[in-house]
Order: sequence, then C-alpha cells, then structure tokens
Amino acid sequence: MYCEERQNDAQELMNNFTDSIQEKSLNLDNNLREEVENQEYVYQLGENAYAECIKINNNIYHFYCLDRRSHFFWKKDIVDRYSSGLKEGDGLWVNLKELVDEKHCVYKAFGIKPNSLYLEFKNFYKYHKKGDIINAPIANIDSDFISVRIGPTAEVRIYFKDFPAYINMGSIKNNQIRKFKITELQENENQIIVRLSIVEDRFYRDKKNWMQLPDCIHDRRKVTVYTKFLEHIKENEDVCEKLFGDKEPDIETLISKLDERYQKALDQKQINIQVNKKTMYMDFDLGIKDKKGVPQSACFKKKEGETWTLCLVGFASAERLLERYVYISDWKKMLNEVSEMALGDEDWDYKGRGKDDKYILKQYLLFDFYKSWIDNLIIQEGGEALFNTGLVDSSYDDIYCYLKKNTHNDDFYQRKWEFGYFACRAKGNNGKKLMAKFEKFPSAPTYVDVNRISDLYFNSSKELFCDYKHIIEDNLTRLPIEFLRSKLCYDAEIDQAISDYVTSHERKDFQKIIDMVNRKDDRGDRFRRDLQNGLKDAVDTARKYCKWNYKTAIPIYYPRNNSISLLLPLKLQANHNSQADVALVVERLQNGNYQGQTILTLEMAYQDARQICRPNSEWLTLSNIVESDAEEDE
Repeated sequence: MYCEERQNDAQELMNNFTDSIQEKSLNLDNNLREEVENQEYVYQLGENAYAECIKINNNIYHFYCLDRRSHFFWKKDIVDRYSSGLKEGDGLWVNLKELVDEKHCVYKAFGIKPNSLYLEFKNFYKYHKKGDIINAPIANIDSDFISVRIGPTAEVRIYFKDFPAYINMGSIKNNQIRKFKITELQENENQIIVRLSIVEDRFYRDKKNWMQLPDCIHDRRKVTVYTKFLEHIKENEDVCEKLFGDKEPDIETLISKLDERYQKALDQKQINIQVNKKTMYMDFDLGIKDKKGVPQSACFKKKEGETWTLCLVGFASAERLLERYVYISDWKKMLNEVSEMALGDEDWDYKGRGKDDKYILKQYLLFDFYKSWIDNLIIQEGGEALFNTGLVDSSYDDIYCYLKKNTHNDDFYQRKWEFGYFACRAKGNNGKKLMAKFEKFPSAPTYVDVNRISDLYFNSSKELFCDYKHIIEDNLTRLPIEFLRSKLCYDAEIDQAISDYVTSHERKDFQKIIDMVNRKDDRGDRFRRDLQNGLKDAVDTARKYCKWNYKTAIPIYYPRNNSISLLLPLKLQANHNSQADVALVVERLQNGNYQGQTILTLEMAYQDARQICRPNSEWLTLSNIVESDAEEDE
C-alpha cells in the first residue's frame, strides 16, 4: 500500500500523537465474555495490536484491544489536547509492555487519530518495523484480495495469490481479527510503503486441536475400537508378532498396546493432527516396523459430535514424518533457497496450478526426509542434525539440509529441530560451518537395490493382474470424465449425472456418479464391468507399449511398501493427444509376475517418479500434466 502527501505535513504528526503508558485491563462485561471464548489467541509480550474506542463517558475514553480481553482507558482532557475529535469506533495502536498477572497487563499506547491518511501511515511507520507481527481487523474481502485496517481509515491490501498454502481460505471473514507480518515498511521521500502477509497463529490453532484429543484410548466414551481390526492385524503376521509379542491378540490387549504408545506420544507431543472440514484425524507411531522397514502407525478419526474411532493400523503417511520432528516457519523461503542452489533450471511447479509454490520440491523433501529417517541416514550431533537432500548443485556436489535445535516458543509441539539452512560441504559460509559442526556426512537415500536392477524394467512376458475393484470403487475420481461417459452413456440417468458434473465441477455432483457406479445390484454390476473392460483394454495397450520400448515403464518409490514399483501409461480417451491419462502402479512379485495396485493421476505419478530421479519420459512430462484435485492414494 502506498500513501503520498506533501512532505511538510509530516510535522503535523508530532502535534497529533503522543506516547503514554496506559493501564490496566479491567474486568470484562458479560456481553464481551462470549467473544473472549471464541478468540484463538492472546497477545504476546512486545506485540503491537490495534485497539478501538468503544465507549466515552464521565470524561474517560475506554479502549478494548482486539483480543477483547485487554482494556485500558485515557482521560478525555488529555486526549483532546492531541486529537481533533476522537470518537467511538476510532482506533489507535498499542504495544504490550508488561504482564502484571493473568488478568492485568500494561500497554503503551501510541497513535491517536491523525488529521490525514498520510499521517496515519506515517504514524504506523514510526511505531513499527519490518518483521513485526501485528493483530489487525480485516476491513473488506474482494474477489482477489483482502483489505487490512492499520489505522482508523488506513488500509493495506493483501492479494490471495500471496497467501501461504496452509491458510484456510474459508476461515477469512469480514471484521475478523488476524495476525499479520510486516514484510515491507519504508519511507521514500513523500511516500510510505507498507506490505503485509497473513500469518497463521499456529500455536493457538495447534493448542485448540490438541485439547480435543482423548486422555487415553481406554475411555470407551471417547474412543471406539472395533474388533474387526484384530482380523486386519492378524493378516500381517510380522506386525502382529511385534505388536502383541507372545500374548494372544484380543481387543483388550490391542487397546492396552495402543494406549501405551499413545501416552508416550502424548507426553512427547508427537501426535500428528489433521483437520478436514468437520472431521479430525490423528496418528502416532507404534514404535514398530513391518518386514519391509515401513513404520507402523495407529490412526483415528473423529467427526463433529462423535467419538474417536480407530480407522487404521499400518502405514499412515510419509509426508507427515518431517512435521513430527522439524519446525518450519517459512516453507516458501526454504524452498526458494534450495531451488536456487540445485542443478539446472528444473521446474518445480505444475502447469495450471496458477501458483509458484514449488509443490513438487516440497513433496520431494518430505519423502527424502522420510526415507533418510527409516534408513538411519540422518546424522545427529549435539542436538543438531543433517540429512542429504539427494539434490546436487551445478558442480554435482551434494546439497545437505542442516537442522538446528528448535528454539521457537511459538511452536506448540516444541519439535526437536527447526530448519537451519542448505549447504554443500566447504562451500560458502554455511558449507564451512557444516565442516566444523559434523565429522561425518550422510549419503543420499538409496531407492534402488543394486541386487534387484531388474525391478527397474517391466518384463512384458510375465503376467499382470490388476485390482480393478479398488481402482473403480475407490479411485473413480482419478478416471477421465470422458472415459466414464464413453463407457456408461447408454444409461440415461448416469449420463445426465455426468453432464451435471461437467457443468458444475462440484464434488457433490460427482458423488452421484460414484453412488450409481457402486450400487449393489445388476445395474451397478454392469457399470463396473464396462469400466473394467475399458481399463483392461488400456492395460493391454500399455503392455505392448512396454514391449516396444523398454523405457516406457517408469520406476517410482512407493513408501507404503518401502520399495520400487513401476508406472505404466494408461490411455483411456480415444481422441486424446497426450500419451496417457492416468498411470497404473504395478509391483513386481516374488514369482516375477506383476500386481497392478492402483492408478495415479499424472500429477501424482510425476511426484512419485521425481523422488528417484528427474523423469525422462515421453509420456510423463510436466507439459502433459493438467492440475487435478485428486486425493492421495488410499
């Protein structure tokens, strides 16, 4: 936001503003208590905040800070000396100087209403600096930006394209109080430049989510564990033995074992929490691995108004492991740093996303950390750590990620490390620091077993069996809509549902298609059979493609099995110019045959392939990939 006016008006500033120590917060009236309960934060020592004049009576101006807890007052005769008619609804900025006790604090107040917009910006400039975190109201929400009030009338725009990826756009409301960071603040001749970025108050968000966790797994009023999970666990003999030992698997023993690990994770704040609309998910490590070295987790979900329910014992997520141990305050800065160091001009964004967030690179680092962790490739010394990113610079030297001790008080989980920097050994200041800190340096994760090079190639002479049931019933959203239409258009009802979805692109309309395809009657059987036949034709074509060109099959790292799988291109639309519409994930079995596990969108396929190396394929390129809303593989 730019504000310009004659330079000599700045002198008026000194005649309109004052510094004064104001005290103390008063008890809240009943009307404000409900507002207090809905706040997700309180001010931290040293923070600046915006306050509003809510009442003028008996020659006293009463102010509430925007947390609706902090209340201070100013005598009218003093205010009138410096302001030309401060009235109810006007505001000023304050700084939290001292915490007296739980109910009282002392604020330094500055910035009474100026006579001009320029002076409002000038006042903001005087009392703030770049990097400050402020609490301010959202004055307006437009089609592509929000306006943040930084004074009685002064506002700053923040465009949606500049929002961090973790911000829930649905949470942005008019008149809402949010935290903002001052990213630019400078005075150039007769203009004040102010730029803000929205900040997620992660500490209080995480605290709020944490408070919804159960005290223990044993409490049947809060946690439900169905006996069916015993049968699921018994199918994996290796996991069953490690989980139960010599004890006979029964529901009470299972609950006891889960609670034992849960209490440890609860104490160490190592429980991952995810929130999706009205459903919460939590998962924690069980401290065991399967025979392939994959960490096993217990996952629970809770819908609004319901109890926590065990939904998985097994592999949870590779991406969330880093979040469990490493605090990252600014993903964008971190990704920009390593992308500038890495070899070449690799594109780390999908075309069509409309974002420059380096999503591919972020996912790559998450999986790289996961693989380094399970293979014991993370070097730890003196509370610090180092792992090899698997990326190289222009000289093909390894790029390492240095993790320092976590000192962030605003990290509710108090994770072990926080991001430090990327560096190559002995290069630059950071590279020299690494040489002084670490005696040994970790190798990059190895995804391909040198004794199983044959896993990188698809043997077209072997049998290929596909789990079409899983593909159709669980991953219908990944199939092209025109493929569904071509196979099911003979049915008027489902053809209409497809047309409705093509028009709206809303999930509720696609859900109608899913419900019809998965119906348990002869009609549903026919839908699934016709789709399966279409998929089989595409699979047969892919096998021929691999026989003609051995480079067709692309290796990927499959974290669920901690192993190498292959991607085969499936072309499902007759009149489509690309080499593939989706990718079939196939796993080589011990007998040499192949199991088709699932299908991936091209976006998902590229991400998994990039983990091993930059894909060099005619059918899997960034130019062929169109943004998709597909979820991760179940």
